[in-house]
Amino acid sequence: MDITRPDFKGFFVSMKKSFYQPLIAFGLTLSGWIAGPVILAIFIGNSLDERFSTKPWLLLTCLLFAFIISNVGIVLEGKKLIQKIEKENNSNINKHKE
Repeated sequence: MDITRPDFKGFFVSMKKSFYQPLIAFGLTLSGWIAGPVILAIFIGNSLDERFSTKPWLLLTCLLFAFIISNVGIVLEGKKLIQKIEKENNSNINKHKE
């Protein structure tokens, strides 16, 4: 199903609805990579700090690891998206050559 939306110059451009779905999925995936490790680190760090009476050092250590894990996850997801875009571009180029 095609929808129309205004572009930057005020003209209406016809686009497929599925254009936005990968972008939304990518945004949600990145949000998960940011929020997931941080939330886990907060719970794990607080419980370890209470158990070993080291407040706030184990929480900060867990948050540091969460930051590293988040960055690695974001880079991996970005690489996947770049490969997917390149693959789609190559297939579109091959279609136009034929």
